[in-house]
Parts: sequence; C-alpha cells; structure tokens
Amino acid sequence: MLGAFVAGGKEVSKHGEVRGLYTSFKGLYDDLTGALVGCSSVVRRRELVVLGEERLRFWLDRPYKSGEVRRFMGKVERGFDYWFTFLLVDGLDPTNNVAERALRELVVQRKIMGTLRNEKGTTIYETMMTLITTWSKQGLDTFEQMKTSLIQAWTQS
Repeated sequence: MLGAFVAGGKEVSKHGEVRGLYTSFKGLYDDLTGALVGCSSVVRRRELVVLGEERLRFWLDRPYKSGEVRRFMGKVERGFDYWFTFLLVDGLDPTNNVAERALRELVVQRKIMGTLRNEKGTTIYETMMTLITTWSKQGLDTFEQMKTSLIQAWTQS
C-alpha cells in the first residue's frame, strides 16, 4: 500500500516522512515473508504476528506533519487487524495482487456500462461479480450456485 502511495506520483524526497515509512514497511514485509519461508509452526507464526504488530504500532503512534501521510496512516490503522492475516493462514498471499488483478476487468466493465450510478446498484454488481468469480475459481457451476443462492434467499425472506 505504501509502495502505491510513493509510486503514485509523490516524490519520496518531498516528504521525508515517507522515506522512513517506506523503508520500515518494506523491511517489515521482507522480514516477515522471509521468516515465513518453510515455517509451519503455528506458535512461530503467532510470534511473527506479535512482532509485526509491535513494529507497525511504533509507526502508527508517531506524529506526522504531512496531511497526506496522516491520511495514509489512518488507512493503515483502520486495517490493523488484517495486515498480518497472511502469517496465520498457510498459503495466503501477503499482498492482494491476485485479488486486484481479478477485479481489474470488473472495474473496467462497470465503468464502460456507466449504468451503475447509485450505491445500491454498484453494491449489487460488485457482490454478484465477486460470487461468480469465486465460484469459477473453485470450479463450481456458476449458474447452479447462483440459482441455489437465489432460491435460498427467496425462501428465507
């Protein structure tokens, strides 16, 4: 996430705060993913979560001058409970790159359609596409899954 902030047109030198954050977050990522290689011990993985949370908390508790950095750190703070899930779930990718790539086509389609002009329509579209994509990746028949889900929803309402 910080890499995107830095790469998003902001010069690292413009905000000295960003340089320290980038270096620290990259170091934390490298340390945790490196320690995870070949690690199957649940106890060790929990220790890594504690280590990661301590290091991240250090950076969250610092005062920042730049409004952009404060907003970014607010996003990091709101996701605090989820940043280290990859350490506990074997095989979970530490980045969301796979999910981002999967959603990219759907976002482009949504923009091309231009018909989703309200929050409700957007939410319905995103939910339907997420379900269809998930079922496809699981090798399930998307038509049957959708039919079953709709029947269950209708009978429960």
